[in-house]
Amino acid sequence: MKHGFFRSIVIAATATAMACTLMAAPAQAVPAIDVEYATSCGHVTVFSDSSTKVSVYYGGSAVASDLSAADGMAILDQYEFDTVATVRSTLYVTAIAYGSTPSSWATKTLSVPQTCTGVQSKVTVAGTRRVGKTLKAKLVGWVPKPLFTTYQWYRSGKAITNATDSRYTLRAADRGDRITVKVHATFIGYKSVTRTSKSTSPIRRGILTTSRPHITIDGWTATAWAGTWGPSPLLLSYQWYLGSKKLKGETSGLLSVHRSWVGKTISVRVSGEKTGYVKAYRLSKPFRVTGSE
Repeated sequence: MKHGFFRSIVIAATATAMACTLMAAPAQAVPAIDVEYATSCGHVTVFSDSSTKVSVYYGGSAVASDLSAADGMAILDQYEFDTVATVRSTLYVTAIAYGSTPSSWATKTLSVPQTCTGVQSKVTVAGTRRVGKTLKAKLVGWVPKPLFTTYQWYRSGKAITNATDSRYTLRAADRGDRITVKVHATFIGYKSVTRTSKSTSPIRRGILTTSRPHITIDGWTATAWAGTWGPSPLLLSYQWYLGSKKLKGETSGLLSVHRSWVGKTISVRVSGEKTGYVKAYRLSKPFRVTGSE
């Protein structure tokens, strides 16, 4: 990539641009390096067009006197740039040729703006509006990206206890209500902001997952196997049929088979119920009684 391309990015993204040539101590015979610094809201951008890798140290004190006390170090290759974030209004930056240990070097003192405004941000809620489904708070068009975010979900305007993650699984108590999420974000160099999403449509009942039941017979006892239903826990109930006729009082998972039923069919209907969910029904295939089970 060309030097001019990166230089234009640095100039366009920053409020103040400064150039500083740092020379290593002559006794060390360290090659001269050419770096550029630019400051914007809470950030320092360092750019180097040297063919030698550059070590950039930064900290809250004059790091030229003690690099080991610096906050950190970034290594830049030729034609690359890096951004160092700081919560300080003043930052001390030192750039030296990578791998060199000169006895003296130059430290650049930079003033970093910390009170910028103009954060662009929007919060939306994604996900199916049904009990049992998970909603997600989506940060749309956030410029710059926040350093930290906290979340709080609301049910018809009232904060939901322990609902402080970016995701929220809808509960039975949410049915019929509207859900919103509030996001509080902090930035480096920008004022903190709080954004609240639009309300969702009313939350609908959840949909149970079901299985088609099946029947087994051991001797003259039939057993209904419901299969897998969810989410648990939920209430399952049974109703047995002889042909198309409902067998009164036969509402457990077991059925005593009469010898007179040989040649006829039995079936079972399983019902699933859970608060906040639509009641579900599944009917087994007819099972023909042969008397030889």
